[in-house]
Amino acid sequence: MMDMILFGAIGMILLVLIGLLIVILRDHNHGNKQFELYMRQSQREISDMKREDLKKREQPTEERSAAHAAPELKSQNESTPASEPSTPQAAPHTAGPQPIEPTVISDTLHQTDQSAVAEEMPKSKASQLKPEPSIALVTPMEQESAKEATPAPENEAEIAEIKNKSYGTFDYQRLLDMGLSQSEAEEFVVELIHQLEAAVPQIESAASSHDLVAIEHITHGIKGAALNVGHGGVADLLVDYNTYMKHGTDENVAAAYLDKLKESISDLKVEFSQVA
Repeated sequence: MMDMILFGAIGMILLVLIGLLIVILRDHNHGNKQFELYMRQSQREISDMKREDLKKREQPTEERSAAHAAPELKSQNESTPASEPSTPQAAPHTAGPQPIEPTVISDTLHQTDQSAVAEEMPKSKASQLKPEPSIALVTPMEQESAKEATPAPENEAEIAEIKNKSYGTFDYQRLLDMGLSQSEAEEFVVELIHQLEAAVPQIESAASSHDLVAIEHITHGIKGAALNVGHGGVADLLVDYNTYMKHGTDENVAAAYLDKLKESISDLKVEFSQVA
């Protein structure tokens, strides 16, 4: 009798454990699916934003080309000579002096003007000639003073604050709260690092072409990916970076945020180097 009760209790315990295992696996798969759907949605939003931005940039280009084409057509119409009048019939030959044709007078005046311009050209060229400045040697002291005289960039205080600000460490506890194991959560962080590294060249390319709108779109996408994994550290940095790019126009400030982002990515790589 005691053996039957013992076997029954063991069976119940096994059933409870199997049920818990099924619930954990289901939550894990649900969390993975939600994360994948969010990543795909973020990528689609970024691609849609890029297409809209390209359309906006193409429309002003077409309007400018049409605006340039209108003055050119107008100048061509003005420069096109009018149709020559029909040649009048020859008048009957009469004695006396022949009248001078207007075309002959205009040709003579035109030749006279050209000769006058040809005579004045050497004088004008000679007046434009200036002695070349002599090359002066610059001492190291003068070079240092020239560097000190260089004006500092605008928003220097804001740039210094960005470079010196500490965002702390990146916390991915929310992945563990979703039911993921430590190794699985760390794999998500490593995947986030790869996304951030891939975004850095895109930001640099947009910065070289002075496209601040593209930088705002890129930082918006990677900000959402970082906040979906955790908070603090690089996630808080991307929040500040993207917030500034929504309204800010100073490229020096944007470059300071990019340098700070590279530094944060480097710190994450060092922290998760064993997992990668």
